[in-house]
Amino acid sequence: MREVVRAGATVAEAVRAALEELGVGPDRLTVEVLDEGRGGVLWRLGARDAWVWVMVRLTAAEAAREFLGRVGELIGLAVRVQAQEGDGSVVAEVAGGDVGVLIGRQGEALAALELLGAMAVRRACGEARVVRVDVDGYRGRREEALRSLARRAVRLGREVALRPMTARERWVAHLALAHYLGVRTGSRGEEPLRRVVIPLLRRGESGWSAGARGFPGARRFGGGEGCAAG
Repeated sequence: MREVVRAGATVAEAVRAALEELGVGPDRLTVEVLDEGRGGVLWRLGARDAWVWVMVRLTAAEAAREFLGRVGELIGLAVRVQAQEGDGSVVAEVAGGDVGVLIGRQGEALAALELLGAMAVRRACGEARVVRVDVDGYRGRREEALRSLARRAVRLGREVALRPMTARERWVAHLALAHYLGVRTGSRGEEPLRRVVIPLLRRGESGWSAGARGFPGARRFGGGEGCAAG
């Protein structure tokens, strides 16, 4: 967070000096008056300058970038972070050497990063945002692996069940396959052994429905239950 302490003959002058140095609009500033000063008399005899502490409020993307960069520093990683804001969310990408530790087993560390990142954004900006973090292309590779399993279900003509996953990983799986041609997803089992299943689909009276072998070819799923929640 950028911040400066500035003085001026009045509080307004001190804030103006801070604005010029920080180069941002007043709508992004938080101002704390440290000393209101005193005007004095002739030629400011007995006057005392006013002092202000001025902080730039971060955007949601800046807050996420700062948080993730700080995490990298704390664990000794030189990371590069890019972040951009979407509709009610922040999407961040982290790259650098040996960043696999930020993913963790079954993406658990990554899920924790997203939760803590959302908390950091809320604290810095006063806004509730969903924070999505990808580390070194992990999300893309994971989604491609899931699509490969969907193709396998079509090719083998039978249902494919994935290994047990956390709720977060199941959500990623459902999202990755939500619009994949010819398949839909569901969840089966109880925690911690709950898993995503990809049933084979057949043409039914309204779109595709889970069912028989002999899949006649990939079509976009329409009707029915669609993508199940984790």
